Amino acid sequence: MSGKRLNLLIALITLFAAAMLAFAGCKVGGDTAQDILDKNQMTANVMYYANGDENCKFDNNFKTRNIYFREGSPAIDMKQKGYHGAGDPSNVYVDYSSYILDGWYYVELDDNGNPVFIDNLGKGGELHMHVFTEEELNKTEIPKDGYGNPLVGFDTQSGELVFRSYETINAKSSGERVDFSKKLGADDKWHFVAEWLEDSRVEFVVANEVSVTIDGTTYKKGEVVHRLPFGNANSVSLNSAANQPQAATDATYIQAFADENCTELIERVQKPAGREHVKVYAQYVEGLWSIVKTPLDVTSMFADLSSGSKYYLLNDIDCSANTLAPINGTFNSTIEGNGHVIRNLNFSATGIGMGANVSMLGRLSKEAKINNITFENVNATLETTNNVIVRGVYLVCGGIEEGAQLNGVVFNNVNLTFRDASKQSAIENLCRYTTEVVDGQQKINVIEYVTDNWMFGGLETDAAFMQKYGVTVNGYSLKVKVNRTDTETLVSVGQ
Repeated sequence: MSGKRLNLLIALITLFAAAMLAFAGCKVGGDTAQDILDKNQMTANVMYYANGDENCKFDNNFKTRNIYFREGSPAIDMKQKGYHGAGDPSNVYVDYSSYILDGWYYVELDDNGNPVFIDNLGKGGELHMHVFTEEELNKTEIPKDGYGNPLVGFDTQSGELVFRSYETINAKSSGERVDFSKKLGADDKWHFVAEWLEDSRVEFVVANEVSVTIDGTTYKKGEVVHRLPFGNANSVSLNSAANQPQAATDATYIQAFADENCTELIERVQKPAGREHVKVYAQYVEGLWSIVKTPLDVTSMFADLSSGSKYYLLNDIDCSANTLAPINGTFNSTIEGNGHVIRNLNFSATGIGMGANVSMLGRLSKEAKINNITFENVNATLETTNNVIVRGVYLVCGGIEEGAQLNGVVFNNVNLTFRDASKQSAIENLCRYTTEVVDGQQKINVIEYVTDNWMFGGLETDAAFMQKYGVTVNGYSLKVKVNRTDTETLVSVGQ
């Protein structure tokens, strides 16, 4: 191990031991913390000032760090968090997100050799230091070590180890870089201050005329709503939820574009060679929405249509790899399709029982809203249990309340295959039937199947539904099969 690393480790171990002694009355075997420093001949010290705002701090959460050294030791060239080399002997670091450590500079000293502070917390070159009261020690915001003890600092004036208050103390830089090749003298007391350069970052600018409120602050078009630092990364993904703007209370972030007209979608940003910022344009939609852009999103949407949620389609989606269950419940939600297409939706259910009302969307309540969307190649295969009367089996919806809104809804090529294994189950909207009691058991006899009310429930015919609600259907097929092997088709209609 190099001499520099050995001295660093000695300093760190000694300081840790001193911290423990402070909580135990500053003595072990008659030795005070000062005794320990004296025995190890650690008479020189360096005070480090992190500067910056409240987000800038050392690994122990303090704004300053006082480290003791032996004569002839070099001072620690403390690193920034995340920029440690593989051989660093400790986890001592300074942390300041969105900024890069430019280096350490000597602090400007006054005529008396005391550091010059750029705030009002330093008095006469001495830091604010005091012993916490019992009441103060009970405060959770006081930084603690791994044992729950308050972190400490050494008061060189009193020669005693005391608890240091957690305060912002910024020192003034002399403008001269620290020469870390210099060795400390026995009585040297150096003061170093960190200088920072603002790191490259991605700036998200509101792209459209939408009010965006985050943590009580409202942002308008052209204003920066989110800043994303690159840190050590050469690029950042804008598709990662962790890298996107924080959720707003009145709008939903959609996606980012390279241009303010939102024509060039951008998903990953490369870190520039310099420290300039990269501007991207954040598209928002008014209100709170769940974004739908993948087949998994479509599956989640159909599983939650009774919740009253709002779904916003971002692109065309192919769901050919998914098989969904039809809905036997109420549709209370909003789907905004934005002119996009959901393709190859497959629905399947067996064992449909007494009184069920199943369909792709369920029963549309007065709260239901479906706008500007095309469903293409919708296939449903539904099968009842034996000898039951089912309320309704529909392809699209099983009913509709006044007040439901459908606008620009198009179906291209929809197909329903209904299976009745024994021709002894009645579907109220699909067949005419009679019932009789045979040997004490109800028997259902299907007289005929009808073909004018199998896509939409709530009106007498599908044609009447489409005319009233402006729904377009291009190409359709209905097959009713009476056994599981599909060898017999009782009725088949199509366009």
